[in-house]
Amino acid sequence: MFIVTVTPLDNGIFKDELSYFSKVSIETGALVLVPIRGREIISLVISVKPANTVKASLKKSDFSLKKISDIVHPGIFNPYILQSAKEASEYFGVNLGMTLKFMTPKIIIESLTSKKWPLPKNTPHKDAIGSAAVRPDYLALQDSTTERIGFYRSIIRESLARGQSVFVLVPTALTAEKLQPHLGKGIENHTKVLHSKIKDQTIITEWKAALESDQPTLYIATALFLSVPKSNLGLIIVENDSSDDYEPVSRPFIDPRRLAEFIAKIGHLKLLIGDTILRPDTIYRIENKEIIAAAPLQYRINNNIERQIIDMRQPPAEGEKESFNIFSPQVESLIREAEIK
Repeated sequence: MFIVTVTPLDNGIFKDELSYFSKVSIETGALVLVPIRGREIISLVISVKPANTVKASLKKSDFSLKKISDIVHPGIFNPYILQSAKEASEYFGVNLGMTLKFMTPKIIIESLTSKKWPLPKNTPHKDAIGSAAVRPDYLALQDSTTERIGFYRSIIRESLARGQSVFVLVPTALTAEKLQPHLGKGIENHTKVLHSKIKDQTIITEWKAALESDQPTLYIATALFLSVPKSNLGLIIVENDSSDDYEPVSRPFIDPRRLAEFIAKIGHLKLLIGDTILRPDTIYRIENKEIIAAAPLQYRINNNIERQIIDMRQPPAEGEKESFNIFSPQVESLIREAEIK
């Protein structure tokens, strides 16, 4: 008999740890089904103890432990992801289960009980949890979009050539779609774009591929996919560092940028933070040598940019009726071009 402590992967359960009993030993990190308030909830095993070691406390308790319903998967999360989620949950003051759910697509958790999932075949990250005392490089890049993308392309290809995967964290699905043709050009077969608007089956397919394959891959994705189980991950890029879309507006109040830092620290991964204008606290950390500037910070707009003065009072073309428009046709055309870019 074993006493198993779990954390539910459900936003509606506000208890961080619950205890159950099991007749068989279960490894920490496994996913199990447990009964909670009349429902079967997928939960993460965080500790397992033989019942005889806690026999006295069990006799004194005024409640009886329930039995674990089923073992769902022996371990779908990488060890350094679990440790990162634990540190992030303590930092943000939220449950561990809520943190894991924040960084894992809902369809992945739901499909664990209905689909057969493979075991991880790739080798665990060589620098995972506690193996290296020296912190990896934390870099920052403040430059124009064109210069930034050029730098990203170079460092991404260098990582892929070394057999390391790269995760580019973006604030929105739109940003991911816009970056894909620039960063994935020439390496389309190694590039995956992941966000909440893609089909559930595609998400499941890519998650299984990450578990089974050690092929170096470029992921351009939102925070929902930070727990992707790719064990050869070597670099995380946080794009649009100053974007307000990273700011949490509802529970759990987790900042994906800081969560990415926890993953980089625990997994011993390189981290690159980039934007046209970085956040003030990122710049402060650069000045205090916490983060290294990948290149001198650029604060001035490029003087070579062409400037135009457009008359917004252009009369209607011959044969057209006069109508009120806020923008002239030329300005509307420029706005549409900017949206495409």
